[in-house]
Amino acid sequence: MPRRSTVWRLAGAPHYSDQFRLWWNDDVDHHFLLNFLRARGFLTSLRVVIAVVGALMAVAMFALLATDIAEPAGPMRILVTAITVFAVAWPFYWLFGPWPNPRMSIALFLFIDLAIAVAGFAHRDPLAGLTATPVFAVTGIYILFFHGARAMVAHLLIVVVAIAALAARLAVSDYPDAMPLTVGKTAVAVLVTVFILPFAQFAFWLIRNSSVESLIDPLTTLANRRGLLTHMSRLVGTGADLGTLCVFVIDIDKFKNVNDRHGHAVGDDILVQTAEQVRRVLGPSALAARTGGEEFVVVDAMPAERAVEVGSQLRAAIGAVGPPGVTVSIGAACGPVQGIECFQGLLQNADNAMYRAKRDGGDRVSIADPT
Repeated sequence: MPRRSTVWRLAGAPHYSDQFRLWWNDDVDHHFLLNFLRARGFLTSLRVVIAVVGALMAVAMFALLATDIAEPAGPMRILVTAITVFAVAWPFYWLFGPWPNPRMSIALFLFIDLAIAVAGFAHRDPLAGLTATPVFAVTGIYILFFHGARAMVAHLLIVVVAIAALAARLAVSDYPDAMPLTVGKTAVAVLVTVFILPFAQFAFWLIRNSSVESLIDPLTTLANRRGLLTHMSRLVGTGADLGTLCVFVIDIDKFKNVNDRHGHAVGDDILVQTAEQVRRVLGPSALAARTGGEEFVVVDAMPAERAVEVGSQLRAAIGAVGPPGVTVSIGAACGPVQGIECFQGLLQNADNAMYRAKRDGGDRVSIADPT
């Protein structure tokens, strides 16, 4: 389920200044885009693209070693050789190794930033060194999608320092028309690598958060029905053995009476308290969703024999919310899930069991027959 930190507040979209603050402080879910691409079969293609970028970098480093390296040539050649070895290993890691965790991912690409800066200074020709700086945009694009504002700032600090130093080297050189060339090349480099990327990242953050928001019930911050089905589709799409899943459908009895007698504000508070009790009973391993006005769905991996026990715990916990006190009817269905259609079948069985509990008077747990 998406984290609360990614949920926009109930009063609607925040003021633009608050949006910038949220963007800066957002603990970006590194796996958001990975899961999106994996579910659509594009993750392998992304690996290949990143590997090809590394291979091209290795070719560029080999070509640089064949040129007249800038002074001091000895230490600079050693540094470029080390970067070349790293660039040769890069494609093999991305094609055959595990996807890096967030910290390793940032470290890898900031190292590439430093390597690009070193390559710029390795050129004896100061114009060639400054002209190469738009390559920083490659690492910036990766950070734009997979990391947050703070990683982008770290990237931009390296870029700005490198561009400034390379521009200064060209400006004081004996190159013909050194100053006009410096101004023009620096302007292009700053536009491509510094000015555009932060705005593009902020725009992507807004789009991503809007996408996440569309999967969340804003009142309870549980998943909504779309979020439930999206998450389960991704989960079963991994092909992992999920074991036995139990689906609980929870409906608050006579909830309309609560709204009519006590007002919608009290009714909303009951819904929020119900969501909190569901979280408390099932814990972080469960996927919980509010799928209707007073209807909730909870999915968790557990033996089918525990369904009655867990359902009774949910009934008792929700019965303690209020005032005013409420009761719930709970239906449960358990079984293996091999695909999204199988999950939807379990959900339908649990829903039927919940309605059976309602017909029997409510305030009870009904278990669907095994399928």
